[in-house]
Amino acid sequence: MLLDLKGFFTNDAEKKEKRFSFSFSMADVEIDGNVPFVSPIEASGSALSENGAVRIKATVSYDFKAQCNRCLSEIFERKTERYEHLLLLSEEDAPDDTYIRVTGEAIELSELLREDIILNLPTVLLCREDCKGLCPKCGKNLNDGPCGCEEDSVDPRLEILKTLIHQEE
Repeated sequence: MLLDLKGFFTNDAEKKEKRFSFSFSMADVEIDGNVPFVSPIEASGSALSENGAVRIKATVSYDFKAQCNRCLSEIFERKTERYEHLLLLSEEDAPDDTYIRVTGEAIELSELLREDIILNLPTVLLCREDCKGLCPKCGKNLNDGPCGCEEDSVDPRLEILKTLIHQEE
């Protein structure tokens, strides 16, 4: 959605506000071979003029479906996230370095929010924080209980080190 901000970047005393509500698709985004965004992204918020700048406040909601990186079980969540950006026409007006420089008096909101969503995704997707993962021997999901495999086994590649320990004793 192209948001027209004509007249918002002036320093006059009158504050301007524009509300928005739209949806867009992220069905083309693929993560680890999966398409995690299973519903359209619903976005709403406002643009407010602020001393020669524009403050964008947006809330997005969407359904997210992926596989846990440890146990491979399905993760399905309804996510709601809030984002805020300060837009400026030039760096001279910048109060600090947390702004976005725009070249015209319009901004493509769906692209801005798309980047926010992708950058906010965790690097490791887990079904729960204490996920135990899969047994390296039998492949059983350890969240469902112990698998019965021998826990005190040594990696065969390190077996030679065990003989060195016994020689010292």
